[in-house]
Amino acid sequence: MGHVLGDLSFGFRSWKRTPGLIAAAVLAIALGVAANTTIFSFVSAVLLDPLPYPDPDRIVVVWQDFRKISGREREWTSPGLFTEWQRRSTDVMSSIAVLRGWGPSLTGVAEPERLHGAAVSGAYFDVLGARAARGRLFTQEDDLPGAATTAVISHGLWMRRFAGNPAIVGSTLLLDEVPVTVIGITEAHFEPAVLDAEIWSTTRIPPGAPTGMVVLRAIGRMQPGVPLELARERMSAMARQLVTERIGEEGAGILLEPLSEELTGPVRTPLLVLMASVGFVLLIACVNVALLLMARAATRAKEITLRASLGASRSRLFAQLVTETFVLAALGAGAGFLLTLASLDSIVALAPADIPRLRDVRVDGSVLLFTMAVTVAATMLAGVLPAVLASRADLMSLLRDTSPDARVPRLHRWLVIAEVALAVILLSGAGQMLRSLDRLQRVDLGFRPAGVVAAPVSLPRTRYQSEEQLRQFYRAVLDRLATTPAVAAASVVSVLPLSGSDTDTSFSIDGRPVPATRAEEPVAWFRVVSHDYFKTMGIRVDEGRTFAATDRADAPCVIAINRSLATRYWSGGGALGATVFVMGQSCEVVGVVGDVHHRGPATPPEAEMYLSMEQRALRGGAIVVRAASSADAAVAALRTAIRSEDSSLPPGNIRTLDDMLGRTLAQPRFISLMSGTFATVAFVLALVGVHGLLSYGVSRRTREMGIRMAMGADRRAVAWLIARGSAITVGGGIVLGLAGAFVLSRAIASLLFGIEPGDPVTAAVVLVLVLAAGAAATIVPMGRAMRVEPNSALKIE
Repeated sequence: MGHVLGDLSFGFRSWKRTPGLIAAAVLAIALGVAANTTIFSFVSAVLLDPLPYPDPDRIVVVWQDFRKISGREREWTSPGLFTEWQRRSTDVMSSIAVLRGWGPSLTGVAEPERLHGAAVSGAYFDVLGARAARGRLFTQEDDLPGAATTAVISHGLWMRRFAGNPAIVGSTLLLDEVPVTVIGITEAHFEPAVLDAEIWSTTRIPPGAPTGMVVLRAIGRMQPGVPLELARERMSAMARQLVTERIGEEGAGILLEPLSEELTGPVRTPLLVLMASVGFVLLIACVNVALLLMARAATRAKEITLRASLGASRSRLFAQLVTETFVLAALGAGAGFLLTLASLDSIVALAPADIPRLRDVRVDGSVLLFTMAVTVAATMLAGVLPAVLASRADLMSLLRDTSPDARVPRLHRWLVIAEVALAVILLSGAGQMLRSLDRLQRVDLGFRPAGVVAAPVSLPRTRYQSEEQLRQFYRAVLDRLATTPAVAAASVVSVLPLSGSDTDTSFSIDGRPVPATRAEEPVAWFRVVSHDYFKTMGIRVDEGRTFAATDRADAPCVIAINRSLATRYWSGGGALGATVFVMGQSCEVVGVVGDVHHRGPATPPEAEMYLSMEQRALRGGAIVVRAASSADAAVAALRTAIRSEDSSLPPGNIRTLDDMLGRTLAQPRFISLMSGTFATVAFVLALVGVHGLLSYGVSRRTREMGIRMAMGADRRAVAWLIARGSAITVGGGIVLGLAGAFVLSRAIASLLFGIEPGDPVTAAVVLVLVLAAGAAATIVPMGRAMRVEPNSALKIE
């Protein structure tokens, strides 16, 4: 302990002579530690921490698998099929449940509000192992047909709308104007699975429910002791038996996926890529610190020699140098930890809202332990090598004051080449991310989101019972909006683009052979719209017409289809005027419209058809308005129009389509921002390393340059000497970095859009940028070398 305290005391005194060098080392480590600690906070909360449910490894998501019938790998299930799963899977599942979205309007309590809810089967809370803070949660009896209409509310909704009043349990709420009894409140820490919700009702699936209506998502809890692979085998066998009994889709299978994989799968690769990026930043920071310490050790050569000649062992010298390095690393880690605390909330605010468990991202014990581990790693990486080299110096050469070689050691040069290579890899990855984001933002969505606002609406069955009542409400709202100066156009749609939801239907084409199986039936996504929808959204009309005011319920049925649907089933033309049987009606195709990227720019358009609101009842959907000038004025006009026609309807969450588009781009934008930031830090640190190496080389070779000039070399020859060293270092780093970037691009291929891995444009930009920066880093050391005076240089000690 006496030796350690003495080493620390001496280290602090010696640092006073080189405060700039010490500050640079602390800053480099602080940046590396802060970057790693910040991203690890996300990785720990999202990927490493167990889900907040009892035995979370036993919870699975249950999908239908339609790959054998040319469908999707993960498809929802139907009410009838779920009842079969529930009855036949008791040897595999201790409980299984389904859920679907539900957005009830809460009325009779202050201002009306549309809530985020889910309709679930009775075992939903059992699957998740949830408990009630007050009252009780659902049981299987609550889900039986004919049972009383009940609801469970979240702790957050209880506090927000009911001020934590315990009397809410047992009371009645009006949801879509239907009396519903609140039977319980979830615990404050309960997190809903699959669908975010703050209120839950029951599905109450009746006997004989259909097996072809795919509208439900399923989750289950496996029996204790049943491993996942065995559960998959038994559920697959059950699926084959159901097909044999002609229940459900012919050829459909069952797929089980752990709930943790379903939640974190979409963000796992991006977070791991960011974790690798900050690891590179830390490596570059440690290389910089190692170079600084080796340069400092060179200036302390005589001191170290004197200590050795007075009897200090190599191990004693090594311990002193490592102790000093550890204190540097600790100071840097402390500064980095404080930087993380100061910036983490801001970074979380920038993160996309669809990252699961985002609210759990914080600095906790595991993050603190990680910071300590990073500190130890930084000490080992940055300090051990300089300490070893310094403690093994040639004592006789140093005592005679003769240096065997004034050139920069090869190890120094290779370390700088390595950090340049790492910086090139990060710049290439960030560049590809940014180009991918740019391509996403340039995608023609098939509609014009700028200036469009939308309000979700759901009309209660108690007051809107007939189809004509539904139409009258929407007509009245649209007529009122048409006379509002703030509105350029208004319409209604059943499923709004970028909303994340969708509905599909099968159909048949007149004159075509009847499909042999249900799997061979044509299928398309469908939307019910008012006649001005295409004008409001800015969707082009390629052929024919869209809907007119004359396309009413008593007129012949007409539909419009998009270009993808026309190409798929009428590749040779002739879609216009064709007869299609859909939803029990014979409809004529009167128009072909442009494709729309319904799920966002990264998802290709799919086959879609449009039905007229006047010919197909529309209970819930969205009222869409294109602003004449200000979006805020359009929002106010939309809210006023809805409340004027029905004051009991909540106006819903009125959003702009630009905001909705921003949400679809939130993840690639966040990844691009973070990777770009880390690449910039790495790039700057690498430039500092190049500059430091060249400056160190000039200082070591001052006498050599003086001799060269005295022997007749001009200053350009000296400049070329420095430039050549810079070119070798930067060029070597670029070659290795581009090779590494090519490998990295394969790893991030799933995150790219519109560009191929190893994008040559990105590589060219990075090459020019690094060469220019390397040249800039060379200027100052080159100038110092050219200003060396031969007489002065020869007199240097």
